[in-house]
Amino acid sequence: MFAVYEMTIKPEAKIPIHIHPFAVFFYVLDGQVDVMGIDASGALTWTPVSAGECANAPANAPHGIKNRSTQPAKFLSVANFEHEKPFNDYQALVKTPEGQSMSEGEKADALIEIFAGYKITFLDAPERQVQNAHSNAVRTADADFKAARPDRT
Repeated sequence: MFAVYEMTIKPEAKIPIHIHPFAVFFYVLDGQVDVMGIDASGALTWTPVSAGECANAPANAPHGIKNRSTQPAKFLSVANFEHEKPFNDYQALVKTPEGQSMSEGEKADALIEIFAGYKITFLDAPERQVQNAHSNAVRTADADFKAARPDRT
């Protein structure tokens, strides 16, 4: 079973470098993103991926995405269905009265805690970066981040 997400990421927004115990595949529909990674020496790497191109992050490989262009970029993220669960849990939280009253910082903390429960660890996520990722990527879930659910029978 797989989870397929369509995501629009605004200029200069990023998903911080993170790891998880499953592979993920990215296919860029519009624009360009840079897939971030860490090489064997610990240096940050950037791989530009344009519309019609794809990238793969193996299980437990550090990776992230940044839109370093001046235009929004749209891509598909395809992963094990386990990737969908933390997003669903986060969306459920922010729709509750408690979640709606949370500050951006509290939402960022909740996001990190929920993801950690699914063995997703952010590696370059000082509070400000997570807030930026939250504000520019996850918070816009209803408008920009749509789950396409394949038949699970």
